[in-house]
Amino acid sequence: MALAPRPQSAELLLTAVLTLFGFPAAAQQLGTTFALAEQQTAVAHVVPGQFLRVRLKDGSRTGGPLIQSTPVAFTLGPSIAFNDQDSRLSLGTVDSLWVRVYSTRRGMVVGALIGAAAGLGIGAGAASVCPIDGYTQPCTQGAVTSMAAGILVGGLAGSMLGSSQSHWRRLLPRDGTGSAAPTGTVAVLALPDDSTAFDPRALVLMRVSRDDLLRLTFGDRGDLGGYVVRAGARGATLDIVSGSPSDAPIPLQSLEGIWERGTAARTGSSIGLLAGSLAGLLIAAHSGTCERDTCTGVIFGEGVIGAVGGFFLGDRVGHWFPQWHRKY
Repeated sequence: MALAPRPQSAELLLTAVLTLFGFPAAAQQLGTTFALAEQQTAVAHVVPGQFLRVRLKDGSRTGGPLIQSTPVAFTLGPSIAFNDQDSRLSLGTVDSLWVRVYSTRRGMVVGALIGAAAGLGIGAGAASVCPIDGYTQPCTQGAVTSMAAGILVGGLAGSMLGSSQSHWRRLLPRDGTGSAAPTGTVAVLALPDDSTAFDPRALVLMRVSRDDLLRLTFGDRGDLGGYVVRAGARGATLDIVSGSPSDAPIPLQSLEGIWERGTAARTGSSIGLLAGSLAGLLIAAHSGTCERDTCTGVIFGEGVIGAVGGFFLGDRVGHWFPQWHRKY
């Protein structure tokens, strides 16, 4: 399936298509729910327990941990800064929404880099970490060992520090992406407006990136390929690049599979991690620069270095290969 330019989000697109094909009932049904599509998408990215900061359309502010959400409202728990009891907010009253996230992964990466640099510096300047008996000068084996130790210690310390540091990520208003025009072929997926809970298929369509190509499989029609233009709890509009969509809105219940086109970066990094660690261990174990019983640290260190190098190399190579990931 060939990639096509990513479409723009056009609010008038749905109404125009439905009017053209004569589906006023469908337009009326989706009109009210699509007005809340952005709010529904924002809430769909939050898991219960995460702390939200909310600005309402009347200018007031509130916040608290998310307890539960529905297609029309969500409930926040008590918080010291805002409320001492639960508060239920209608999605239609929300102007902007922020979620508090922690920097665990960022801290781990930064800590590992700092630890690697510090470990390399210590190993390159201290003869005491060299495992070669009687050697009074710094050596490569010592630098490798201390660098590996620095990666482990720095990564652990960085992740612990990052998990205690938080920052706010804006979910609403959602930043626009892309500037390419739609192809003109539109598919509308509709869900009856009688449910008080999020449909899992609608949740997936709200959470996927609007820049990623999707492949949709149905139980009663052919597959479709396209990009999400807009999605909400009651349906979605897609810009179709392959397949023949129906003129009428497609029932969301007939959707059997959602596949997102990504890369093989995760597979490549996993293979690189394993291959790199094995290569590092073999190189160190067969090195003749020191006795095997005194080179345990070197073997371990080169294994860690090989694993880290293989992980990043595999990740980069994996980005060259497209791969479909099933989301539903």
